[in-house]
Amino acid sequence: MRVDFSASWIFQGWITHLVLALCTQAGLAIICQQNEYEHNGRCCEKCEPGKYVFAHCDGSSSTKCRVCGLEEYQPHWNSDTKCIPQKFCDEGKGFNRTRPHNPKADEPCRCKQGFHCSLINCEYCEAIQKCPAGEGIV
Repeated sequence: MRVDFSASWIFQGWITHLVLALCTQAGLAIICQQNEYEHNGRCCEKCEPGKYVFAHCDGSSSTKCRVCGLEEYQPHWNSDTKCIPQKFCDEGKGFNRTRPHNPKADEPCRCKQGFHCSLINCEYCEAIQKCPAGEGIV
């Protein structure tokens, strides 16, 4: 008995194995909804804006979310385990250190009383110039 080990026979064998492997892998893929994320083979609910994932879902409980702390925010539905720090507002550059707490958005720095933003991206605050009586800014 003679066995034919031609290149086409070997190629067909490899193609068959490849197709079977891809079909098996596709059957295992988990597809979660837009408001969910995959964690350890299951779909967990994302946290709403202003919150972060404190504990991922498991077989007995859903995702546990916590509100972002002071000086932090989270603008989107997310699966992040921490919030994003707010930009540092340097008092030495004329900014107020405190600002309204907004856990859902990056809150811009605000200038101290008597100061206004510099012309370039508000990188620092400049003192407002007082005009003599009868004069003004042109």
